[in-house]
Amino acid sequence: MSPAKLSVVIPTHMRPQLLEMALNSVCDQSRLPYEVIVVDDVGQPEVESLVASRGNHLRIRYIHRTSGYHSASASRNLGAELAEGELLAFLDDDDLWTPEFVEDSMALLNDSNVDLVISPLTAMTNQELTPLPRIPTSLSAKDVVVKNPGFTGSNFMIRRHHFMSVGGFDEALPVSNDKDLLVRLLQADVKYAVTGRSLALYRLHIGAQLTDRTVLRAQGIKSYSMKHAALLTSRQRRQLAFESHVCMLRSSTRTLPRIFWAVRAGSAIEPTHLRDFVTRSVRDKVQGSPKRKTNGSMTDQQESQSMPKFLGTLQLGSSPGLFSAAS
Repeated sequence: MSPAKLSVVIPTHMRPQLLEMALNSVCDQSRLPYEVIVVDDVGQPEVESLVASRGNHLRIRYIHRTSGYHSASASRNLGAELAEGELLAFLDDDDLWTPEFVEDSMALLNDSNVDLVISPLTAMTNQELTPLPRIPTSLSAKDVVVKNPGFTGSNFMIRRHHFMSVGGFDEALPVSNDKDLLVRLLQADVKYAVTGRSLALYRLHIGAQLTDRTVLRAQGIKSYSMKHAALLTSRQRRQLAFESHVCMLRSSTRTLPRIFWAVRAGSAIEPTHLRDFVTRSVRDKVQGSPKRKTNGSMTDQQESQSMPKFLGTLQLGSSPGLFSAAS
């Protein structure tokens, strides 16, 4: 029996420098995938040329997506529909894999008799790497419906027919689409295993969100809560309502709307916390919020050039490979 073929889908949106690093990390895999599908929702000639330049190293296709939702989820689903492999893995254009991601994930998928393999994440900024907690085994949909245990669009491998059977990513959800997918997979009784080490690097972009994206996040949390209402306890519904109201609070620039959303947020948590929450919110508006470091003006090219050396003896290598052994 021949080994299962793996298709890797990379959605991208106007980040060619970061996409190049993501592709390099795929080129450096100890076991190369059967194919790579890059789905571009803009149609940048620079991205198409970049994908073509990897043709000597990978079986790779460039897809310009021109319809559907303006979201990474829509690009992921299109790539999955076009995939020829029996296995699927996704990699966001700003994330990276360690060289063992494909080999170790495929081995665990076969040896453990499961249909989904998840890798623990390492958070990545332009200054440091921080390992995130390992996902527990035997989680249920109710365990993850509110708090994502560490499941993203870059750290799992799945049998394609299971991904397609649950409808893939929900393209209408602007937030929590990765957590939503995990909830539905667990509801469908898809069995999973977790790799023993972190094989995926998750890039954290430092800096405040734009106001319209904060409002969009609030709307997305509300839509997610309504979608999974049957799974939520009353306490969990209040928790999601609190998060949605805080997003609206952060998007408000005038005092009265901030007070309104502070009260709404306070009403969603324990009553004894309401007074302190409102007091802090109004004080932050009058006195100014605490300062925090931000690199909001940093371009993706500058950010990619400032990446640290990481993963022990591995260091940033030259194109086409991302990783090379330290001398």
